[in-house]
Amino acid sequence: MTLEHALIDAGNRHGLVASTVAPRIAPPNRIIRELEERGVITHATAETINYLRHLRNQAAHHKGFSIDAEQALEYARLTKRVLDALNEEPARIPGVQVPG
Repeated sequence: MTLEHALIDAGNRHGLVASTVAPRIAPPNRIIRELEERGVITHATAETINYLRHLRNQAAHHKGFSIDAEQALEYARLTKRVLDALNEEPARIPGVQVPG
């Protein structure tokens, strides 16, 4: 499961789907903000998710952006911790320090 899918699932579990004729999914940044405001995820968890999304966007959209093997492993470890945390109530990632 991708990070974005896990966010959408968490948003759905907490009623963050727009109730129109056809349900729409809120943008990920809004889901993150609302989950944090509702106390479903901690501020540290929200920062970690935003950091991971930023790195993914950099890798996908910026030519010349590269990471080494250790950075890729750290990205995978952080993503796993976030995915696990999104299944907890409230989602907490103890001890994670987001760089920069």
